[in-house]
Amino acid sequence: MIKLQDLQSPFQMHGCIIDKIELKNDFVSIPADAQLESTVNIKNGISEIKKVNEDNMLQANLILDLQYSASFEGNTFSVHLVLNGLFTMIETNEELFQNMLLLNGNSALYSIARSYIITISSMSLTSGQLVLPMINFVNLIRESQKKQEE
Repeated sequence: MIKLQDLQSPFQMHGCIIDKIELKNDFVSIPADAQLESTVNIKNGISEIKKVNEDNMLQANLILDLQYSASFEGNTFSVHLVLNGLFTMIETNEELFQNMLLLNGNSALYSIARSYIITISSMSLTSGQLVLPMINFVNLIRESQKKQEE
């Protein structure tokens, strides 16, 4: 058996808060066989990267701004969720830390956003729930960087 400390990443999330949540729901229930038309818009931002603990650790907040909408037969369920996560990394290379935030940080916050939307939709509907699909953040980051270069 491997000790957990031996596997622990130097990149860690210390917490996450909801900065904003907006919900619009026209559904009473979602039929199990419903073919939903869904859209998602994801933006993110990194706060100033700070050096802490005698300059051998970096710290930053990552904001994930997610807008999700699902429609079926004229009804819409939409949610706008903004999450703010605090991350640190035992490292002095700010570019590496920024890359970790964009990939691992966004993946962590998106997983939290998925669970919030499952819970909110389950509690807002008499039956059914909405589950966001997993997203390939490697491709999302590449596409975002291409758009910035254009």
